[in-house]
Amino acid sequence: MAYKFYIAGKLLPVPPPTMTITINNQNERVSLVDDGEINIIKRPGLKEFSFEILLPAVEYPFASYETSYINPRYGTTQNVTPPIEYLDLFQTLKNERLPFQLDIYRELPNGEDTWYTNETVTLEDYEVTEDAEDGCDVRVSLNFCQYKDYGTQIVILNADGVTYQTVRADEKRIMRVATAQEGDTYYTIACREFGSENVNSDVVRYLEKINRDPDASDYLAIENAEEWQDDMYSLRCNCAALIDKTFGGASKYEGDILPGLHWAEKHVVSLYKKTFLTDYDYWINADNLSGNISQAEILALCDKATGGMLDAYVGRETDHWGRNHLDSLCDKEIVYNPDLWLDFDGPALNSRVKALVRKSAELCEAYGILSEGQTIKLTDDSYGTYDEWLAGNSG
Repeated sequence: MAYKFYIAGKLLPVPPPTMTITINNQNERVSLVDDGEINIIKRPGLKEFSFEILLPAVEYPFASYETSYINPRYGTTQNVTPPIEYLDLFQTLKNERLPFQLDIYRELPNGEDTWYTNETVTLEDYEVTEDAEDGCDVRVSLNFCQYKDYGTQIVILNADGVTYQTVRADEKRIMRVATAQEGDTYYTIACREFGSENVNSDVVRYLEKINRDPDASDYLAIENAEEWQDDMYSLRCNCAALIDKTFGGASKYEGDILPGLHWAEKHVVSLYKKTFLTDYDYWINADNLSGNISQAEILALCDKATGGMLDAYVGRETDHWGRNHLDSLCDKEIVYNPDLWLDFDGPALNSRVKALVRKSAELCEAYGILSEGQTIKLTDDSYGTYDEWLAGNSG
């Protein structure tokens, strides 16, 4: 029998070889005064699901993936998705403290579907094992517990003095996790996750960006504050890290870097994967990473991070390639004083870089602009894209 396992909407590459479903007991035994014993029958307790999964680091013929993965170092496309993407998912499910769906599909060898398990669960605990016998593959033992909705209700007494009415009830939202792909918007993700026939084009439901755990060590976009003083020039390595952490993070690509080349290489690989960078060989050079970033370079990065250059400036011939990015950012209302940025080849000040990145992040937050690889959750909020906003306000 063939199985497919989905955790919070994400397909596992290899279904577990065994799974245990435990239906817990709540019956109560009571001793009587005559030394007898009775069993008080109660409703069953919460179900528990336990299994171990394999997360391949290399491509296997028996594994299945929803999307292909581009290796930015070698420019090759492969089906294998790095194990860290699934580990990030499990960490998110714990940090968010919200229930999600565990879906299990069963299929006979002739292709006929049998029964289907769909349970709302919470991730209780999981254990990650790395064994030399498994090479670079990772094994994870997962334990889930069934979740039943509950909430605090506030009631008031009606005028008749007898009956009550509920004025508010707290409800837990069910979380589902998706990963943004190149060119994604909240609308395209909603269509992919729920089917386009179920999505209203005017209101994209159930989408809200994941808020990373503020207690996590990698939450800080700037960790080396001594190098970010306002009157200092910005280093390329620091800017690469700042842009990457602000727009999605780089942990997924640590397996693609060369050990010891430069601490910021993983951020360069990530920015290249997100198409924020195109001149990969220039940026990956250790000497270039340690140098100052030019004003044109930081303008280009922020322009690409906020949805890309506006159509009016694509391919326009100017005195400098950075001018098109500057004008694009001005139209996006991210840059208000373009005269400060006209020295395109000159070094960029930390104070200006931080302000530019902050305003870029605010625009992405407001208009739902997504970076490839960004983790999002499906809730009940709505966003549009910046292009949609611009089209509606162009007159």
